[in-house]
Amino acid sequence: MDMENKKLIRLFTAGNVDDGKSTLIGRLLFDSGAISTDILLGLSELKNSRTLHENFDLSYLTDGLRAEREQGITIDVAYKYFSTDTHKYIISDTPGHLEYTRNMFTGASLCDIAIILIDVKTGITEQTKRHSKIAALLQVSKVIVAVNKMDLVHYNQEVFDKISGEYLTFAAEIGLVDVSLIPLSALNGEQVTFVTGKMPWYHGGTLFEQISNFSPIEKVIESTNFRFQVQHVMQSKDSDFYLGEVVAGSIAVGQKVLVGAMGISATVEEISSNFNAIELAFAGMPIALRLKEKINVTRGSIFYNKAFLPNFSNKISANLCWMSKNNGLIDQEYLLQLGSFKVIACIKKINALHKVNEIELNEIVDVEIQTKEIIAFDNYLFSKELGSFILIDLSNNATLAAGTIQ
Repeated sequence: MDMENKKLIRLFTAGNVDDGKSTLIGRLLFDSGAISTDILLGLSELKNSRTLHENFDLSYLTDGLRAEREQGITIDVAYKYFSTDTHKYIISDTPGHLEYTRNMFTGASLCDIAIILIDVKTGITEQTKRHSKIAALLQVSKVIVAVNKMDLVHYNQEVFDKISGEYLTFAAEIGLVDVSLIPLSALNGEQVTFVTGKMPWYHGGTLFEQISNFSPIEKVIESTNFRFQVQHVMQSKDSDFYLGEVVAGSIAVGQKVLVGAMGISATVEEISSNFNAIELAFAGMPIALRLKEKINVTRGSIFYNKAFLPNFSNKISANLCWMSKNNGLIDQEYLLQLGSFKVIACIKKINALHKVNEIELNEIVDVEIQTKEIIAFDNYLFSKELGSFILIDLSNNATLAAGTIQ
């Protein structure tokens, strides 16, 4: 199959330190044939006590930085790529440490599948729950829980079943929907890409099979769900063109749209894509729109349909992941950016049991945010583009936090 026609699947991995995450990814890369000969020869010189094969350790296929090799940890989000006859894959290898929660949040934000590792000897930990909550928060389509190191418990079904039952109960509590658990040994490759018969009691397929059989949920394209956010305005004497991407639904020439928080009515006079006039545009398409009426439209303005209105308010309930060493403070002014729209905002309330006045680095909390003006937005469940935002430091433009609107 031609590379251009292969289905793209984005994965992210998470787990505690020493759960075997790097070895698992290395196994996927190695068994898929994605590793070049020169890399394998280089790895043959990196022997240590965790040697996977006779000549090299597959964990080094992902722990590529010198600092990581010296410390034995993964310290940032690393992206790896491989493909099969039918699919292309991007793996975001996210850190397992608590202090790198912000990195995981970033790596997971655009992924289709979460692979969360659990060490069978350790079981479910607070980090396991934290990683799972992030997957639920970001509405990741599928969660695969890899119960690793089954060889250390002699492939015992009862041990796996106990962990599986506990995790599924927790997953239901936090709202994870599509969850599967796989017993495996990344070290030996069992149930990763092949079956050896050491776990005849398990019939759920290998990790690679579950990844390959995944089909992203196609959003139903309905014109009544139309969303378009202006990223740039091209002004002229006669008419203006509004450039951006169709966020949701579809739009056709001649249709009526509403613009901005005031809901100004206008008619689509022209649609173009790649400098070619078109009659109809769908979600995901970058386009330029021209309206029949001359109205005031600015960068960040949202176009929508009367039948499916966005939310309009100056108050937002959101989940927030704080990414800065400078703590988030109540009533401190920040710049909130939602897509291409920016507005002054402040945190009015922190819904947490242990504190009420500030948010520390890597904390994930529920907050109430107030903006200086009425804005248009969607729930994150409907639109990741118009239901997520970042908070920016007004003094230096540094990104402080990322949030999803609930």
